[in-house]
Amino acid sequence: MTEAKIPLQRMLDMGLRAFFREVWWDTRARVAGAVAGLVYATAYLFLVGIIFPLSFTLPPSIPTPSYEVVEGQFPQFPVLTIYISRGWALSINPEAFITLTMLTLLVSLNTAALIYLNRHGVCNLGKRLPASYAALLPSLFTFFSCCGGGVVSTLLLSTGAGLSALVFLQDYGRIFTLISGAILTSNLLLLRRSYRSISS
Repeated sequence: MTEAKIPLQRMLDMGLRAFFREVWWDTRARVAGAVAGLVYATAYLFLVGIIFPLSFTLPPSIPTPSYEVVEGQFPQFPVLTIYISRGWALSINPEAFITLTMLTLLVSLNTAALIYLNRHGVCNLGKRLPASYAALLPSLFTFFSCCGGGVVSTLLLSTGAGLSALVFLQDYGRIFTLISGAILTSNLLLLRRSYRSISS
């Protein structure tokens, strides 16, 4: 048994949590996962519209940066709006925050696992990485009521889809998020199973 195969045999009887811990101990995999998560989170903030340009200029009486919290009536969530500058704002509610956190975590774990498996000759990174990241596409069509509308919604409007498309996304956008989360989670389980088939 080669030295590269030793971690695979050792992890054969490990659970899913131990598998991720083993992967995260690898420095290259951990750095790659952290960078991928940061890039995705940044892109998601702009594409979905959590960070967006203001349609007006803040008056001088409002300092920047500053924030305000708008309480929503049930079942609406409270919205935190941070005025980053006089032209840009960040608007987020608990639903958007949880979605961003969970998807970012899944992206980080998928990337770290793929890098680790590739280093040990378990999977072809060139084939698996694009397929894994393709699972993120549905999540970009999520529409949060707290946010100003991002790049994706702007592109939809520019194609003539109009407000009907935004209403559709507001009603069914959560389904797209669940699809992305389910695919990314399933991919992690498949990566874990690949150890069993190759190590045995």
